[in-house]
Formats: sequence, C-alpha cells, structure tokens
Amino acid sequence: MLRRILVLISLIAAVSAIFENLQQRRNLQQMNPVARSRVSASFRQRLHLLNAVAQKREEEERTRTDKYRNCFLSPVQCRMPANYGEKNPLLTALLPRASHLNDAQLRVRISLYDHDSLPWESDDLMGRTYTDIDGKFVVEGCGDDFGPWNDPDPYIVVEHRCPYVGHTVAITHRKTIVDVWKTFMPMETSVGLVRLDLNQEG
Repeated sequence: MLRRILVLISLIAAVSAIFENLQQRRNLQQMNPVARSRVSASFRQRLHLLNAVAQKREEEERTRTDKYRNCFLSPVQCRMPANYGEKNPLLTALLPRASHLNDAQLRVRISLYDHDSLPWESDDLMGRTYTDIDGKFVVEGCGDDFGPWNDPDPYIVVEHRCPYVGHTVAITHRKTIVDVWKTFMPMETSVGLVRLDLNQEG
C-alpha cells in the first residue's frame, strides 16, 4: 500500500513538472530576445545541476540496494525416527543418495523474506531457491525498503513435508522459520544445520 502511494505521488510530481515546463516554454516565447536568452542560459545551467543530483541519487540507491544482497549456506536435514528403517535416527540425513529417506530434503523450497514491521505492509520476498539432494542451498536477494534508515530484516522460510520428531507420517505442508544475521555484501552468512522437525514453525 505504501509503495502504491509513493508511486502515485511520483506520478503526480512528474505530471506537475511537465506542466510547469510547458508553462515556462510559453512564457519564454512571449519574452523579448535578450530576456529569452538569459532565461534559456539559466534553465540550461539548472538542468545540468538537476541531472548531476539525479545521477548521484541513483548511484547512492544502487549502492544501498547492493549491500543488502545476502547468501545463506546450510544443509537442511529431515531426521526420521529409528523405526522408520534405520537403527540410528541421527544418521538418516547422511544416508547415500540411493536412499529414499533423502527425498524429504530434496527440492525443499527455501524463501528469503524481508520482515516489514508496518501493519499495512506484507513481508517482501527477496529470493527463492530449492535444496539439492544433500539438503544444501544457497539463496540471495535484495531488499528495497523505502528510506535509508529502513534496513532489511531477513529471515528464511523452509516449506517441507518432514514429520514432527518421534513421528513417521509426513505432514502435507509445514513451514519452518529460520532467523538469520543481517549481512551485507560481499559477506556471506551460514545458518548452519536446520532441523526441520525441531525448528520454529510459522
């Protein structure tokens, strides 16, 4: 909602600037040649300064956006109980690729979000990826919140079908939330081992 308001304000400002420019051109055509020359020179000088300011703001915005890009490295493990087919449930995530137990950690959807504290704002999706056969993933994304003071607050949502600890029946749909450190480029953050049967649910 806030973004729509900002876009609307920008459009109104742009239309107003165009209308003002047309009005200035009409006034310029009605002036005598000497006054017209002076006003044209002043306008060209001001236009040069405005272009320089706009370019500087664009570079600052690009730098601010780039520094929010993050990489998160982690193995995602869905550990099954011992009676599911293994003597030691702590080793099920380390089974060879041929094991069907590894299917629970393959193609798990990983979403990187930016938490927005404003009540009318929804959390922004910054990046999305899927885990490999070993449950590992790398996800990155940019936050573009309004204002230089509004740094992104990243967190990861893991959507999976791993059962709760001590159970064997897979859940149709579960979400696990993983809090991550706020890290700016070119640094990378490792969220470590993510236990899908134990971590906080959304």
